[in-house]
Amino acid sequence: MKNIVAMSIDDNYVWPLLSLSYSMWKNAEGDFEIVIANVNGTLSASSQEIIGSVLGVMQIPNRIVGARVPSDVKTDSRISIAAYGRLWLADNLKEDFVYLDADSLAFAGWQEIFTEIRELKDHPNYLVGALAAKTNRGLNWRSEQADTRQLCFHSTCLIISWENWHTNTEKFGSQSWYSISKRSTELNLLAHDQDILQFMAQGNFLHIREGLFELPIRPTRPALIISSGSWIKPWSIREEHLPVRIYEDIVNHRRAGGAFFLDEYTAFKSNEIELLNYLREVGLKNTAKIENLREKLYTYKPPSLLMLKFSLIIKLEKFLSVFHTRKIA
Repeated sequence: MKNIVAMSIDDNYVWPLLSLSYSMWKNAEGDFEIVIANVNGTLSASSQEIIGSVLGVMQIPNRIVGARVPSDVKTDSRISIAAYGRLWLADNLKEDFVYLDADSLAFAGWQEIFTEIRELKDHPNYLVGALAAKTNRGLNWRSEQADTRQLCFHSTCLIISWENWHTNTEKFGSQSWYSISKRSTELNLLAHDQDILQFMAQGNFLHIREGLFELPIRPTRPALIISSGSWIKPWSIREEHLPVRIYEDIVNHRRAGGAFFLDEYTAFKSNEIELLNYLREVGLKNTAKIENLREKLYTYKPPSLLMLKFSLIIKLEKFLSVFHTRKIA
């Protein structure tokens, strides 16, 4: 059985894909292949060339497959049409694979995730394998269920067996997931492609083994594969803005919290520094182009009012420190 990692990206996620691919490559203990869905041509020829050159120098077998998704599926400023590539891949790849969102990282031992495919096959009534998720979003079919953690899952990491997928989607007819997406209002589908998957599974999914995958990164729950749990991604933040970003998390009581985001940022930053150094060392011809691509991803701009509050706090701390020192003297 081939060990396949599948992803679906557009031009905005080329750098994260390269970073994830590097982390898988440097920590691999065996062969694997990367399959990338190019949904409706949103991955340009230039991006495909960059991906091919970087994966080529690491000698990772890879395929970019053209995927056609109806243009009227639900998207927004954060969820692009490329997100539906995971559904297209499950329908059309006709192979077993592990799907990962590109904003993930792999660590030593990550290929243990492939053992979950065999586990999934032992449960033919399960649609996919995934990480269970606690959520307050209520689909109509689960609205009366008390323990949503037994019914809901993240779509960031999916274990796909072609046999399981084919068997469990036949009842929805041709274009199964698309026909469900057309009923999003009726079915109260709030999270785009993820809720489509949840409706199709009806709670019948394999809970992947603890320690294989985690979202978001948590120091108390280490995993072999992690994914960014923040809407503001770690690669979009310059180092000088990191304290402000952490402060923003804390004052807004965000789920991940400032401390968790710092761990996430550190993990991603360390890996991408290694990747850039590696590309320079091997003398990849388009390294400068890749560095420019990475530079353009610094899009985070701290809110001006938050910056003012933060700078005032820093000044106050410095004043108190000086005052305390003089008082002691």
